[in-house]
Amino acid sequence: MGTDVSEPKIVVGVDGSTSSYAALRWAVRYAGLVGGTVDAVAVWELPGLYGWS
Repeated sequence: MGTDVSEPKIVVGVDGSTSSYAALRWAVRYAGLVGGTVDAVAVWELPGLYGWS
């Protein structure tokens, strides 16, 4: 039975805050050490539209 070894993937949520940017910097440094990749995720909510239900 074989074992697949894939590169580590690190997912970081970024919301524009100072702490989220610090987390992103840490993730990039860590990924460099372990040979991984970083996915930065930002999510926003669209403002409600008048009359939209």
